[in-house]
Amino acid sequence: MEERSVNGRGQQPGNSRRRPPQKKRRARPFRRTYLMILAVLLVISACTLIYVHTALKSYESSQPENILAAQMEKLRKLDAKGKFEDMMSLEKMRSELGASEEEIAQFKKDFLASTITFQEDHSAVDPTKKTFNVLSNGCEVGTATLNHEGQETRLLIFTLDRWSVGDMEATGYEFQLTIPATVIIKNNGEVLQGEITDGQATYDVHSLSPLNVEVCDILGNSVPYDQKNLPTFTEYKVTIPPTYTIRGVETVPLEAASLAPIEELKYVKEYCPDVPDTATYVLSILSEEPDFQILDGSGNEVEFTMEGRTVTINGFTGQASLPSSVDIDPLAVAKLWSLFMTNDLTGSNHGYSQLSPYLIKGSYLQDVTWKWATGQDITFTSDHTLKDPPFHVETVSNYVVYSENCFSCDIQLEKTMVLTRTGEEVEDVINSTFYFVKYDDTDNGKNDPHWVLADYHEIQ
Repeated sequence: MEERSVNGRGQQPGNSRRRPPQKKRRARPFRRTYLMILAVLLVISACTLIYVHTALKSYESSQPENILAAQMEKLRKLDAKGKFEDMMSLEKMRSELGASEEEIAQFKKDFLASTITFQEDHSAVDPTKKTFNVLSNGCEVGTATLNHEGQETRLLIFTLDRWSVGDMEATGYEFQLTIPATVIIKNNGEVLQGEITDGQATYDVHSLSPLNVEVCDILGNSVPYDQKNLPTFTEYKVTIPPTYTIRGVETVPLEAASLAPIEELKYVKEYCPDVPDTATYVLSILSEEPDFQILDGSGNEVEFTMEGRTVTINGFTGQASLPSSVDIDPLAVAKLWSLFMTNDLTGSNHGYSQLSPYLIKGSYLQDVTWKWATGQDITFTSDHTLKDPPFHVETVSNYVVYSENCFSCDIQLEKTMVLTRTGEEVEDVINSTFYFVKYDDTDNGKNDPHWVLADYHEIQ
């Protein structure tokens, strides 16, 4: 049977003690303050973020390109209401390009359907304005002006320039390009004509319809031109007489060449201004295969050599005979020159009088000849006799006609000189190109040109 205490309660363990009643703890006062501060900081942070976002958005939207982009969106909306020209003037297209209302309507349609971008014109010097080229699919079609309205500062570091849209004007599709004149430019399949100066062609194109520009070479290769970046060309330098032509699929015009004097004709040109210069072309090819031809003045193909990307020919193409209008015997003049140089002419000054009628008065060649005739060197020529006939080799070849007043020919002469003292036979050889011009060096007051020797060069 369970035992109970005297007082009827269960017996408590000997080590148990009564716990005093606990008091309820109150919330510490700083927790509420902490929460209030945290809430305030969150509000401030949110406001700061919103302000920064707004400032950055304002900064972005204040950029000139973005202002113009927003203006284009307004223009698209206005066009639906027939108010396109309230924002963009079309008067230049009417006055300068003579655009009809049908062409104006088509331009607006093409313009608004294209990708419109802007390119700042940095040549403008007015600091209160910014001028931009308006581009439609990369092609210039007009101009836009922004006016500076002042500045404001945000976040102590962002300075915002305030711009307002000024004039906007469409001028039609246009592009400017300067490129080697051997390059062919086409628009919508039509070959354009550029203004050529010193081997460079400048194109200044204006059109009422969108441009489809191609860059082509003379071989028929072509690539589209995005009006930003030119394609990569392989350039070949070709120097030929100006009477020659270069032909691929297209023939290169002489205007595409840079002209320079021919070194061999330097003295000749003094007395014959119509002697041609050399024509140097810079052929810009879109491939690595220079499959072009060089033709002479008669249309015959001329062989050429290529070192690296430099093309050379072996000089002018000669012919077998001279025109009948040339009334001089080049071989006879060359023989006189050969005999004079070996002191084998008779007459005063070692036969100078026989040669002088074929020399230009006051020319460098006459000066050289006179110094030889009157100097000591000619007297040191070894005594000798000539065989009969004097020349056992006498050939004339490669007649080259540069103009109606100038030609050259290659002359080879060989004569045997028998030395008086020893009997030794010495060969005297001339192998040179002789240049003749028709020139009036008389002082009789009349126009009396005649054929004379202007220069000569040894053939190497």
